[in-house]
Amino acid sequence: MSPITPTSPMSPLSPAGSSPVSCHPVPVGDTLFLVVAQLRGGSWVWRRSGSSFVRHQALGQGHLRRPHAVTSALLGGHLYLGVADSSKGGTSTVFRWASGAFYPQQALRPWRRDTHLEFLELGGRAALVACAAASRPQVYLWGAGGFAPHTDIPHVPDVYAAKHFRAQGAVFLCLTRFLGDAKVMRWEGSMFREVQAVPARGSLVFQPLLLAGHRYVLLGNDFAPSRVLAAGAGGRLEPRQELPLPAPRAFVPVTAARRHFLLATSFKGATQIYAHVTEDIGT
Repeated sequence: MSPITPTSPMSPLSPAGSSPVSCHPVPVGDTLFLVVAQLRGGSWVWRRSGSSFVRHQALGQGHLRRPHAVTSALLGGHLYLGVADSSKGGTSTVFRWASGAFYPQQALRPWRRDTHLEFLELGGRAALVACAAASRPQVYLWGAGGFAPHTDIPHVPDVYAAKHFRAQGAVFLCLTRFLGDAKVMRWEGSMFREVQAVPARGSLVFQPLLLAGHRYVLLGNDFAPSRVLAAGAGGRLEPRQELPLPAPRAFVPVTAARRHFLLATSFKGATQIYAHVTEDIGT
């Protein structure tokens, strides 16, 4: 991958906000919604209208104290939105799309200071992984109209975030920890088991993604170069490249004009754009 410079700026379409901590796009049919979670002023769902965004609904009034992360997924034909609440007395909440708005579906475990939620399917059932600062990740499975606690993931406390990917018919989970190694886990039918520990130094993002038809996992480090890893046999990750990116917070693949790019946001610097290139190393 080699860095490039954008040729022209994009026109701003900026929803007004106060202390936003997460902006999550959610397409519904032909309409784009933007969920903006905020520390102050309440969280809101914005709707794309013409060339700008307009407020569509307030989100979680009375349910969210300190939102930290937002995720969404289409499970069983229904659209769900999950908001992790990191307040000491807060409760993460799952919302369901119905009649043109998001309505609270379920409050998850209270008093856990959740930092991330991840929707996925395990064994054909809708599932949810909740991460918290001072406890092990909790796996929920769908049943009886809601997510019920199923098991936790042992030996990996203080997981900041979880992201999953599928390979060779198996489900893998990438666990990020700011202190300690990142972990790759595989679902074994009733629980997750460790596949690999990946050395990390101050990592807040361990992101699997598809880029130019290749499965990569990006490890962002605050105190070391970030790393590009490729998913190999059995879900094991193989190092491919280092990125000199300070304090990355997200990686997003983008395709334009038959070219493939990686956008990398930074907490301490400018957002970087990398181009995916294929090099012939044959003789």
